[in-house]
Amino acid sequence: MSKNVLSDTSYRKLKVEDLDANAFHGDEEVEEAEGPNESRIKQLTGQHLELLRELIKTAPLKSNNQDLKDNASRIAANALSSFKIDEVASTIAKLSTEELDILLHYVFRSFDFVEQQKISANVLLTFHDEIFKITGHGGILRVLCSINRLHAL
Repeated sequence: MSKNVLSDTSYRKLKVEDLDANAFHGDEEVEEAEGPNESRIKQLTGQHLELLRELIKTAPLKSNNQDLKDNASRIAANALSSFKIDEVASTIAKLSTEELDILLHYVFRSFDFVEQQKISANVLLTFHDEIFKITGHGGILRVLCSINRLHAL
């Protein structure tokens, strides 16, 4: 007669899920990001690369506080709208792929503020186009499939 080994799991000493770096851990502690400082962003107006890096560095993507995300998105929308269309491509080219992905989060979220704050959609579309030229479809997919978002689902 054969022995049923499927019900006996006493031989298992190790949980494979603990070793997987890509495993989802929903109960992790979330570090609370402060989001971009509005006065610091206003100081950097005109210094385009530094402005974008400050926005990217302080992005509250992992925060659970939706008000913080909304405020950060509003600040980013105003900052992105301060760019002239011909300045976008040269500034975007100096950012890494990871930075471009975070910037694309801001660009997508900024479209919500076009009518509310009278932000030019042309500048946002130019940002999107220039980011797409560098990252291709992968950048859009990474942002849309990301667990960390700037907007509530």
